[in-house]
Amino acid sequence: PGADRPAAPETAPAPAAAERLAEWLCRSLGVDELDPEASLYDHGADSLTLLDLISTVEDEYGVELELSRLSHRVSLTEVLAHLAEATGAGPSDDEVPLDVWQEGAGGDVLCLVHPVGGDVQAYRALVSALDPRLTVCLISDPGLRGAEAPDWTVAERADRYLAALRGASPGTPGAGGWPAGRSAPG
Repeated sequence: PGADRPAAPETAPAPAAAERLAEWLCRSLGVDELDPEASLYDHGADSLTLLDLISTVEDEYGVELELSRLSHRVSLTEVLAHLAEATGAGPSDDEVPLDVWQEGAGGDVLCLVHPVGGDVQAYRALVSALDPRLTVCLISDPGLRGAEAPDWTVAERADRYLAALRGASPGTPGAGGWPAGRSAPG
């Protein structure tokens, strides 16, 4: 994958699924061809296009994709990775969702934690403006995925978030965000 795209799926949905979604996206975006690695935004997509795509995936495959898990450079490859995850062994409700929105070429990692409400889409513009050599991970609130929010104390939540981050990143990543509307000391 490119320096500013999430990693490709390890297991992909059937080629027919990729072809059907590519055809749907071409029609929706009014383009003749679609680079599966390119950002859908670069092809003219907007948030309404993504909502239509999510609805199409749910109608066609019975899979509910979460807008909050799509990166700031969402591509067909990324959508297919989420589809593969949802139809295979996806994360459990106790797992912390750590999504890589930008896979940088350098060794530095920044993890952004969700604001109050749990949705990480507020970081879209920020991540787009960051140096592409920086790997950027986001943690959305696990309560957005399940029927109810996990019954974790703040300390348990922090421990789980840190464990997820350490499990995904060698070294010491930087962390940021505005949970509870406050900034944390650096």
